[in-house]
Amino acid sequence: MVSKRAAGQKRMIRTGSWFPFFELGFMHNILPYRPDDALKASTSPILLAYGGLDLMARAEQSVDRLNEIFPDGLPENIMVYVDQTADHFFHITDDFCFDYEASKEATYSDEFISRYKSWLEEYVFRQKE
Repeated sequence: MVSKRAAGQKRMIRTGSWFPFFELGFMHNILPYRPDDALKASTSPILLAYGGLDLMARAEQSVDRLNEIFPDGLPENIMVYVDQTADHFFHITDDFCFDYEASKEATYSDEFISRYKSWLEEYVFRQKE
């Protein structure tokens, strides 16, 4: 399933270069983007949150990539959180392969909401005081 998704993304990138409109144009621009320099240069607080059951943006691949960018460990301003029970939209699921329409009705991850609120309180709202 993952290799099929990767092949589809490669097709979207190629097709988007010829027909850069709508989703194809977006995918052509976003999929090959490498955030290395932006992440290294940032001193602002960053929360990188991933659903452990997200087929579109695999948490393991993202964390591995972060470890490549920061081989000596993440800077203090970057926090990574992986919710192992959540999909791409942080809905609770138990499978990588889920029905998108049905997932809209699924419950949001309480764990993600709690972590996100805590991060906002600590790094966003506190700085305004």
